[in-house]
Amino acid sequence: MDTMTFDEKVTSLCEARGWNQSDLARAVGGVSKNTVSRWWNGAVRPFDDVALRLSRALGVTLDYLADDEMDEFPAASEGLTDDERFVLENYRSLKAAGAINRDTAIAGLGLAVQVKRDIAANGPWPDPDAEKKEPQPKLRLGNPRSHKGEFD
Repeated sequence: MDTMTFDEKVTSLCEARGWNQSDLARAVGGVSKNTVSRWWNGAVRPFDDVALRLSRALGVTLDYLADDEMDEFPAASEGLTDDERFVLENYRSLKAAGAINRDTAIAGLGLAVQVKRDIAANGPWPDPDAEKKEPQPKLRLGNPRSHKGEFD
């Protein structure tokens, strides 16, 4: 694989997410579409905090963006647990398919955290089929003639 320059990496990562220049400007925050256009054309590179926000918005390390010799990006997910990586990979897949956005993902994760806390505090939810019911007294009716009018 040929090495990719900064501008090629940025445009490739944005295309993979279905982002245009305006989308990237919003994701990074504090930059104009004109600035992003200059990144895409290779005219300039961001520095300092803008470069860091850019790498976070694109989900890659700053090293990957800055180093034209680095072909494969070490995902910003390095050092994550398997569960965290699973969530991140699924979020990215759903996002690429247009099935989720940041707000719905955060709301869903917030709900999952609350459920986990509830279970930790109160134990697992009871299984409604496993509840023990008060035993009902058995009503046995016998033949009234054999019991001389008495019933069990």
